[in-house]
Amino acid sequence: MWASVMQQVKRLSQLKQSWRKFGVGMIAIAFVFLLSACGGDKPTTAKSKAPVGMSEVSPPAEIMRLSRFFDRYEPQIKIISPTPDQVITDNKVAVSFEIKDLPVFKSDLGLGPHIHVILDNQEYRPLYNSSDTITFDSLTPGTHTLRAFASRPWHESFKNEGAYAQVTFHAFAKTGENTPSPQSPLLTYSRPVGSYGAEPIMLDFYLKNAPLHLAALEDAGVTDWQIRATVNGKSFLLENWQPIYLTGFKPGTNWVSLEFLDAQGNPILNQFNSTAHLIEYQPGGQDTLSRLMRGEVIADIESIIDPTYVAKKPEPEATPESIEPVPATKPAEVKPEVKPEPKAEKPLPVPSQPEPAPEVKPEPVASPEPKQNVKPEPLKLTSPPTSPYYNPKPAQTTTTYPRRKLIKRKRPPEPKTTPTADPTTVPTVSPEPETPTKSLEQKPERKPKISWLEKIRHSSSQSQPNLPKPDLSQSPPTSLPKPDAAIYLPETLTAPE
Repeated sequence: MWASVMQQVKRLSQLKQSWRKFGVGMIAIAFVFLLSACGGDKPTTAKSKAPVGMSEVSPPAEIMRLSRFFDRYEPQIKIISPTPDQVITDNKVAVSFEIKDLPVFKSDLGLGPHIHVILDNQEYRPLYNSSDTITFDSLTPGTHTLRAFASRPWHESFKNEGAYAQVTFHAFAKTGENTPSPQSPLLTYSRPVGSYGAEPIMLDFYLKNAPLHLAALEDAGVTDWQIRATVNGKSFLLENWQPIYLTGFKPGTNWVSLEFLDAQGNPILNQFNSTAHLIEYQPGGQDTLSRLMRGEVIADIESIIDPTYVAKKPEPEATPESIEPVPATKPAEVKPEVKPEPKAEKPLPVPSQPEPAPEVKPEPVASPEPKQNVKPEPLKLTSPPTSPYYNPKPAQTTTTYPRRKLIKRKRPPEPKTTPTADPTTVPTVSPEPETPTKSLEQKPERKPKISWLEKIRHSSSQSQPNLPKPDLSQSPPTSLPKPDAAIYLPETLTAPE
């Protein structure tokens, strides 16, 4: 019962506060209009991005490209030494750290991920090796505070949870100075510090215990905040926790201050919430950071973000060989060419035409008498004929062998017979037509080639005796003598097909 009543009372109080804020806002708006109508003075601090004479620009393209490489990291920083509330009996202190989820190193280009270490409200000192320590000398007796946070190679701070560490210690004795409240919002100045050689110049800071603007709007008990930046006496307000890039610095010494304010523009009281630093600006710097800010393309720039990057070795330039000048020579005189006169060719001797041979008339030949068709009886040869194609073998004893397949043999080609001229007839010789000869010398006549069959036939015809031709006009004999021996043909001999 009482719980519900208390909730109703709380809601009524919240509504009353919201209406009060709304009324105050309306009154302030009406007052501003009144001042503008009456020609009153304007507020000294304008809520703008940059003062007159300076301008805010976008980050250089090369830095935006390299920044994406660090989206994978959420560094965690812890101060190992000194310990919180430790009292040291020396005027110097060595600070050591434990760093996780961030490779800390310094490349050959002079940049790399590192840690910003700040003693009290002094300028930061960079740490590029997690195993190293940073020593602060000439400590004044009393209380001191160390602050540290992770930073990118171009000194932009990581803003994730755990990227910031803080410890308070004492030198010889405890005092109340340099002791920030652990529950109040705390501002830590980061950049710009030192010297610069190019614009734009980055302005960056770190906030602790600073609520989100949305939470401040939803909860009336949460104090909203804003940062007032002043460059060479010109102020402007920042409502977002992010770095900005400015142009318009004058060459030489410039000063920059940051203040932590509430929504009404009142300072939030805490140690280090109001800080000022001097910087030197000389255009035309040739260091890596100045070249990055100018947007130059730098070889092997990836080495400032990746410790495993291997720089490319430049290829040696080929030096051109020295060529000795060739002395100029006078052009040689060109003599006209003398063409030789053509020699008269001697005419070739014309061969004398041969006399035509006398025509030879053939003599008349008596026609032969018709021959009687006489059918001779077959004769039995008493002796085998002598022929190069048939050589009978003596009779042999017959033996039975398994039947084999007959192999068909091709009959050798018969020799071509050349017709012999009849001695009784004399051919007519006609004179050959004259052909022009290229030269007077006559080539020897080639003899016709004789085939091997004709050679065999010629040899066989010479070995046989010249037998008289039978006279067909006489009547054939009635009986013929019996042969002395019969002719046997071997059984294995097959007649030619």
